[in-house]
Amino acid sequence: MTKMTTRNDLAASFAPDDTATGIGPQGQRAHRLAIEQASRVAERFEEVREGVWSFVGNGLSNQTFVQGPQGLIAIDTGESIQEMQCAINRLREKTDAPIVAVIYTHFHYVAGTAAIPGSESLPIWSHARVVTNRRRTGGEIAPMYQRGLVQQFGIRLPLDGPDGVVSVGLGPFFRNPAHAPFTTGFVPTTNVFDTPTSATIAGLQVEFMPASSNADDSVTIWFPQLGVAVNNLVWPALFNVFAIRGEEYRDPRVLLAGLDHLNALNAEHLVGAHGPAHRHAVEGPDRRRPGLGTVGDLPVCVRADLRTTRGVAGVCPVVRGALVRDPVGALAPQYFSQGLATWLGPLALHEPSAASWCCCVRCAL
Repeated sequence: MTKMTTRNDLAASFAPDDTATGIGPQGQRAHRLAIEQASRVAERFEEVREGVWSFVGNGLSNQTFVQGPQGLIAIDTGESIQEMQCAINRLREKTDAPIVAVIYTHFHYVAGTAAIPGSESLPIWSHARVVTNRRRTGGEIAPMYQRGLVQQFGIRLPLDGPDGVVSVGLGPFFRNPAHAPFTTGFVPTTNVFDTPTSATIAGLQVEFMPASSNADDSVTIWFPQLGVAVNNLVWPALFNVFAIRGEEYRDPRVLLAGLDHLNALNAEHLVGAHGPAHRHAVEGPDRRRPGLGTVGDLPVCVRADLRTTRGVAGVCPVVRGALVRDPVGALAPQYFSQGLATWLGPLALHEPSAASWCCCVRCAL
């Protein structure tokens, strides 16, 4: 009789000895995969292709710039005026073209818009729920939201030493300390939509597709002339389905429609709201995407079938019910492994008891 072996997910995440422990660049003591994750979201100003730049690691999210015949489009503006000003300073090392429009991928990273010269008169595009969602998080759920931020992003933890934050999964930190005092500069949207919409912005054709993700106001932004899709779907980690900031449960099944649309675009470049951009090969019918598996498997990379008990190696227990199909073996390690736990809360990298977060989600399911 063949002996059946099972994977111990808890031991894989929290080893009883030092076999899974690594030391970060500032002396942080954490799971070695958490340290690997930090390198993926380290600060760098990427040129995705000619006329498209993405600033990774400036904070929790990216700031992306797309150049058109009439000027630059800024996509997401970060957590503060100082964060966005830092991004603009880096942009000016590449081009002196003016910023003539702004697009928000969703409501989370829109607080630095006032750093853009003339921002009060610029066209700003977003899903219709962006302003409503900002009011909600600043009002009815604000107390829990703020307390949750402290826990989720390890804000009270040091940046170095054994207890230091290695990263927060999607970026080096929630807010870069160098950007203090974190002045808010949100500028409301002037052009809203909640259905598929096409527009000409900065002389470029732009197509918007609502694509729920970790926020119900997320959109995919497609630049067909450039082969570039900016999205809030493909991250260096799966979003946390139980938001400890006090938001509603995030059903991973909502990703499927957005991923299906993203796949159908056959974009040459994927630029995320978080993490590095991805460029795909365009030769042959298979069109493999580095880090994403085959195009044909992208729409089904998450199948939230809660009836199944199949586990996926390296996947957090919350996603145990999701069936991941990735025949080239490239998708699961980066997008469904411990990078998820890194963002669910830096404390999870230090205390085994933090694994209890998954129980809340199981109860919610």
